[in-house]
Amino acid sequence: MPKVLIVDDSLTVRKVVERILESRQLEVLQASLGTEAIERIQRDQPDLVVCDVLLPDKEGYDVCQFVKSDPRLLRTPVLLISGIVNAAVLDRAARVGSAGVMRKPFSADELAGKVRDLLGLEAPAPPQAHPANGLPAAAAQAEPAHAVASYPTTAMPARADRTLSAVPARPAASPAPTLDSCLAGLAAAEGVQSVVLADRGGCLIGAAGNGSDAVTLAALTACLVSASDELGSALSRGSVQGFIVELGSGLVLVSNVGEGALLTLVLDEPAALGKARYYVKKAVPDLLGAL
Repeated sequence: MPKVLIVDDSLTVRKVVERILESRQLEVLQASLGTEAIERIQRDQPDLVVCDVLLPDKEGYDVCQFVKSDPRLLRTPVLLISGIVNAAVLDRAARVGSAGVMRKPFSADELAGKVRDLLGLEAPAPPQAHPANGLPAAAAQAEPAHAVASYPTTAMPARADRTLSAVPARPAASPAPTLDSCLAGLAAAEGVQSVVLADRGGCLIGAAGNGSDAVTLAALTACLVSASDELGSALSRGSVQGFIVELGSGLVLVSNVGEGALLTLVLDEPAALGKARYYVKKAVPDLLGAL
């Protein structure tokens, strides 16, 4: 299994990158300082180094220069990441032998694709057809019209046909909601942009809707929940049950699904919060049943 060393002084960045790459069957090593990175490179000899340009003790250029000056590591690619990518950054990165510079923030697919190219790995196989309708799973997931659990709609009772029989007909049993249908039903609610279900380690379980990088959102949510759990422990208040994050535009609603999963809804506007919480409450039992 290829080894990738991620060097960044932000624990959140390291955790997000770790979850993105581990989900692609890569071993991830971490370092928060330049000196620590150099020690790990000498000891573990990773196959790839992903290093932030700005570190508390050194610059990413220094780490890259160290790698390229060691004959044993000469072929090890170093990918620099930076919040600012301009001509000066690109020129200096080229002078120390960097394999390239990637701008922060980056998407999960962008990072995974760059890492795959630098390691010479094959692209993942295309998604398999959905067993129900022959569509790829992602496409089938975006078809709420076929979903069993359509939470934003209200089912109206069928009118009894008294001319056929005096005895009411027994209703046919509805199939149990699937995970895809539950998530698609939530994503169809008014004001909901996207829905992500992940385990508490930040690994993606399922997603629906549009506009968000599901893998990255799953990892970031897990980091927020982990920090909130530590806060609850420090205050002797117990573990987090859910929370709302107010952003410059819209909201993020996070809720527990049992003890092992986290449900994240990205909302377009604060006015959608009330209905979203209602739909989540209705959906949780079905999600637990589908997991």
